[in-house]
Amino acid sequence: MNIDSCIAFAQDLIRISSMSGKEKTIIERLIAEMRILGFDDIRVDENGSSIGTIRGKGKGSTLLLDGHCDTVEITNPSDWSFNPFGGEIHGENLYGRGAADMKCALAAMIYAAGSIDRSQLVGSVVISATVVEELMEGISFKTVVDSVKPDFVIIGEATDLNVNRAGRGRAEIKIVTTGKSAHSSSPHLGVNAVNMMAKIIQSIEKVELPMDEFLGKAQMVLTDIISEPYPGYSVIPNKCISTYDRRLLPGETNDSVINMILADPSKTNVPFSISIEQGEHQTYTGRILKGEKFFPAWSFPENHELVQNAIKGLIQTGLSPLVSGYQFCTNAAYCAGVAGIPTIGFGPGTEGSAHIVNEFIPVSDLRAAAFGYKGIIESILSTQ
Repeated sequence: MNIDSCIAFAQDLIRISSMSGKEKTIIERLIAEMRILGFDDIRVDENGSSIGTIRGKGKGSTLLLDGHCDTVEITNPSDWSFNPFGGEIHGENLYGRGAADMKCALAAMIYAAGSIDRSQLVGSVVISATVVEELMEGISFKTVVDSVKPDFVIIGEATDLNVNRAGRGRAEIKIVTTGKSAHSSSPHLGVNAVNMMAKIIQSIEKVELPMDEFLGKAQMVLTDIISEPYPGYSVIPNKCISTYDRRLLPGETNDSVINMILADPSKTNVPFSISIEQGEHQTYTGRILKGEKFFPAWSFPENHELVQNAIKGLIQTGLSPLVSGYQFCTNAAYCAGVAGIPTIGFGPGTEGSAHIVNEFIPVSDLRAAAFGYKGIIESILSTQ
């Protein structure tokens, strides 16, 4: 494997702006590199995600490695010490938007797959670069999974070079209170929807959330609150909408999450509605993706063959991986949480390095990840 070319490729990817819904240019660059590396089949699906395949000498399992190619926006470039799209190496680190989340992982996956000796490979390895993941986890990945039909999936989100066998899910919950407008000089003639919402918020703060012995405690965080009319010029608001980010644990469902909130008797005297938010986003190909913003958690046992084969492959490359789980939500919400396909996470960088000013990844992590992916591929597809 030409690791210097892999690093240069990662730098090229960082230099391409690829905010969600605007990934066309980076997809074209990914396809170009897969062609150079001799992938057997390369295509772009209807959402705009790229899919590249390396085929072995005989029939066997299909291993899918996925990384999303979209990034979050840069709200204030002046806060950065380095050009967010420079792909610059300073000291031991590679800087830029998407360095940790997750363009370096994509580069490492593609070079790992491209360096595999096909004569020693039984089955197929597929690399997908998915779009709009930052907006709705798994929604575009579903199309990839349904097409590829993998037996195993590797999610390349940051794990600090460890093996993640589980991951928390995510739900967006919308709560609405409806009051009655009145002039603010006569508040007694109206019903203040914000005051109503304040009682709901206080009640939610007291809800005892579930605990998972491996992934820890579920979370529910207020992320947005809006009153109507807005601005409220001398008027009592007649409507208030709050949004909660709910981090899910394995086994939690839409109904169980909603019922946990409704079960609190202190809310019975405050009328409100509660629902899971609906998402709708357009990809750069023009396709509209719609869905409920409920992305399930997932977990596989440590003795699962995929977990053990991944660990074996990584050890053979010189790594000493721990077994852990994702605290944030990933595309595994679909492949593992919905479809039930055996899935693990392995990637360079840390969760805390994503979405930050001066986002970076150690160059040594990029190198280790490239050889790590190769080790995992060889371990899994040589066990047929």
